[in-house]
Order: sequence, then structure tokens, then C-alpha cells
Amino acid sequence: MAHRRALLAPKLPQPIASGAPSTTLTTNLPIGWNGETKRNGNEMTFRTGTVSGSVPGEASLAVVAQSRPTPGYLTQREERRMLAGTAVADLRRIVIDKMITAGGWVVNDYQRDMAGYQVFVVTAQTPGDARSPEKSWNFYFTELNGRIYSLTTNTPRQFSDRMAADAEKFIGSLHAPNPGSQSSQAFQR
Repeated sequence: MAHRRALLAPKLPQPIASGAPSTTLTTNLPIGWNGETKRNGNEMTFRTGTVSGSVPGEASLAVVAQSRPTPGYLTQREERRMLAGTAVADLRRIVIDKMITAGGWVVNDYQRDMAGYQVFVVTAQTPGDARSPEKSWNFYFTELNGRIYSLTTNTPRQFSDRMAADAEKFIGSLHAPNPGSQSSQAFQR
């Protein structure tokens, strides 16, 4: 995959014409993540820590690539280096570019199973200064409905474990079939 400077724009859910509250992706947000999202063209950004006792920080969800079928002739080693037909090196490069911009560095990357789906995880850090504390960043890449999504979280280091747990619950809710809700199909339209 050629390196892409700009993210692919997600297909965001359209409001329901009846004026009833829309059951979109935001119904799956963890406690303390606000339901009001900023949409900067390509991504949806959530503030966290909006409820007392919740983790302060930010999270954003963006489409970063279209998934591709994995060819049948790949070796197991080559398959482990791919997520939904996209090389994890390309996904890692997205994180490296963001960390260069933020003045941070990548700490680790690995693939794991969340809610029965493969997720590529990259952890990173940015240093603190007089205005902001040292931050821990987690980047989660997962395939959903033919697209590879990136969930990016950042929070002060002391809250990183709780933020990671919230992010993993959110990723699980993206993949969870919920017959009474449109949330699993929110980005398909």
C-alpha cells in the first residue's frame, strides 16, 4: 500500500428525519466519554473525563484504509504482518508520523485478539512540559465492514491503564452485533 498522507473520510451516520434521537456509534461510548463529537472531516473526536471519576483525555476514530482480501498464497509469517490485507508497517507508519508531529515516540506494537477480531495496537508517549503532563498514547487498528479504523487515545500516564480498558471496550462494542441498534452499521451508509 502506498503511504497515504491524508486519511480516508469515514461515512458518517446521517440524522434520522423524524427528529428522534439517532442511535449511532456514540451510543457505544464508555462512561465519561462525551456524546458530543467534533468531526474534522476525516475523524470523530471525543473528550473523555466528562464525568467525575472518569479518565481525562481524548479519543478519536478515523477510517485509515480500505481492507483488501488477503491473497491465499501468503505464508503464515506474511499473514501475521497484515491486518485485513494491509501491511502493519503501513499502519505503524501512520503512528510514527503522528508522533513526529507531536514530538513523541513509539514504545511498542503488537497484534492481539479483541472480541474475536484481530487488532493491531501501537503504544507511544509524548513528553510533558510546563503546560501539559507526559501523555500515553494508544493506537488501535481494526477492520470493520470493509474498512480499517484507527481509534487513537491519549491521556496523562497515570490514567493510561484505565483509558486502554475503556478503548478496548469501545472496540468490542464496534464489533458486537446489536440487533436493536444501528450502531454496528453506523459507518456503512
